[in-house]
Amino acid sequence: MTNTLSLYASKKLSPFLGKPFTQELPTVDPNTIHPLYCWYADVYYYKRKKYLIFCNEISRFTWMMGPFSADKKQGFMENFQGQLRINLKAVIPNTELYFEQLQSLGKISQVHRGAVAHLNQMKIGLDYLKEYLPAMEN
Repeated sequence: MTNTLSLYASKKLSPFLGKPFTQELPTVDPNTIHPLYCWYADVYYYKRKKYLIFCNEISRFTWMMGPFSADKKQGFMENFQGQLRINLKAVIPNTELYFEQLQSLGKISQVHRGAVAHLNQMKIGLDYLKEYLPAMEN
């Protein structure tokens, strides 16, 4: 098992991530990577803005990044790593240990049904909240 920080991007999300992600990152086999380093992502729209929603394969730890706009100067994976450092502090006291053991970066081409199903459930829950919360304010 390797510690390759890897990301699966849905078909809806891939066009927004740019050429460095889609063409330059190596494709890795998720069966050879430790599941704590496998992340799955999808796009979520709220008030006409794009938000990225991420889920870990094994822990199902989920977080959002956004509103998202592609920055051509900075690669997506560097931005992802920075946001991951911030969000992991909520559940891991020493996030540096997680990143010290990191060996490389990659993208996943195979879908993990459990993680993607979790992302879809989160999006359904967010849609429900979008409709329900304004009704509660009145």
